[in-house]
Amino acid sequence: MCENRIFRRFAVFGLAWLVLSSDLAKSQDTAAQDPWAGEFGVKFGYLGSSTVEYKKKADQSGLHTIETDAGYSGGGFLSQNIYRRLHATITVDFHFLQGNSVGETALDVAGGLKYFGVLPGGAVSLRPGMVMGFGILPDIWVFKASRHMTFKMFVELAFHTTKGTGLVIEIGSLRSFTGTDGTYDIKANSMLLFRGGLIL
Repeated sequence: MCENRIFRRFAVFGLAWLVLSSDLAKSQDTAAQDPWAGEFGVKFGYLGSSTVEYKKKADQSGLHTIETDAGYSGGGFLSQNIYRRLHATITVDFHFLQGNSVGETALDVAGGLKYFGVLPGGAVSLRPGMVMGFGILPDIWVFKASRHMTFKMFVELAFHTTKGTGLVIEIGSLRSFTGTDGTYDIKANSMLLFRGGLIL
């Protein structure tokens, strides 16, 4: 619950800045706009704990849970400007999940939108965004290899250089609304993401 409250505060701050930065974005000179036509980057960091809920498809009353431990997450992203400061983004992430002394790595491929809110001077941007994707988790716990619909909300703080490279810090929330291995229906509650990386 504490992790969710922390993320909500950052999300509200990011959305507020989106509104405040809209007029500032229009006034940026063309030199400052060039690095934001598109970018590629990588991130790595902390993945918070979660509660995984599951039940057999034929048994609507037998809900079970597994408590996962904190792990780590890493991956890459590709963003492309589509309208003013609005970007389409594609992410490919690997999330290491562990619990009950067992761990496994999930693949998560997602796409969505990101908004570049520009701080004065043009060298720093605050970028709230969200992506929805498809996750694959190998055999783990009581599950066979499973497929999941994933959803991530996040806010990035990026520090840009004149050459288009830079540093990025991300705080976000990752969850799976629905998933299955053919036998069980599976849902993973919100996990805190806190990662840092490079814009290349």
